[in-house]
Amino acid sequence: MRYADRFDEFFAGTDIGADPTDERGKYLVLKFDFSAVSKDASQVEVDFNDYASRCCNAFARNYRTLLPEGLADRILAAPDVGKKFNELVVSLKGTGIKLYVIIDEYDNFTNTGERAGRL
Repeated sequence: MRYADRFDEFFAGTDIGADPTDERGKYLVLKFDFSAVSKDASQVEVDFNDYASRCCNAFARNYRTLLPEGLADRILAAPDVGKKFNELVVSLKGTGIKLYVIIDEYDNFTNTGERAGRL
């Protein structure tokens, strides 16, 4: 939604640019790239919460004007990523606002070191 006016710029020369759907520009996008989370087993939980919280906070700031009134402030005030994400999902339900969550490198911290040997 934030870049809906730049659709042609981003997708020029592609199949989707030539034949866009009615869904174009209709989603808020929350992206997580878990390669940023420590692979150290003693740090994973703390690092995960810190990183994912920062992603939720950036989302709230970036989409503040497109979110229901007060939602960005509630996300920013929530003490941990679970509460931030729950606030977002519950508050969007029934509003017609669509959320797309992209999760990259979801297995980053499970496929290394001692843990990889046990999987």
